[in-house]
Amino acid sequence: MVEIIVAVFVIALFSSIIIANFPAMEKRFSLTRVAYNLAQDLRTAEGMGLSGTEIENSLGGKIKAKGYGVYIDLTYGDHKKYKMYADVDGDEKYSLPSDVYCQDMTGLQTDCIIKEVDINQDEPHASIKEIKNTNSQWACVNFSPPSPKVNIANISVGQTGIEIVLSLDDDEAATRSVLANTGGLIEIK
Repeated sequence: MVEIIVAVFVIALFSSIIIANFPAMEKRFSLTRVAYNLAQDLRTAEGMGLSGTEIENSLGGKIKAKGYGVYIDLTYGDHKKYKMYADVDGDEKYSLPSDVYCQDMTGLQTDCIIKEVDINQDEPHASIKEIKNTNSQWACVNFSPPSPKVNIANISVGQTGIEIVLSLDDDEAATRSVLANTGGLIEIK
């Protein structure tokens, strides 16, 4: 009987420890999900860029983009969003689109937003903390066909890649990073 009471006590003790720590574990797991989603969006843009995929504008017309990429801008304090885009104008970086048709008023094609990701919708506890190895608070990773060409706009001189650091809003010491380099390697650390 004593052994059963001791066993029940030990199980109850471990269960209470796990339950008490569950919110912190859940927040750390959400940070990992954000890092994997960002890395997957970079890989998707890379695949689209290297295959030369055509996109369809909102009028149903086909647009042959000259590349695809991911654009992150922390300049104005929005640490919860990034954009996947089609590089229609061929400048190997994100240029603000004029409208949803990927065409400005003069008929010139402009870059198109394929997807705007709001981290806050799925993972409200995580955000983009900083972008390392850049000249300021924005970066753009662009993938262009036909040979694998990777351009990282705004990268610091002498650097071959950037590190996008993600953190929890209430614990900035808890971080995950997504690394992208000019060789096309995308990894999570």
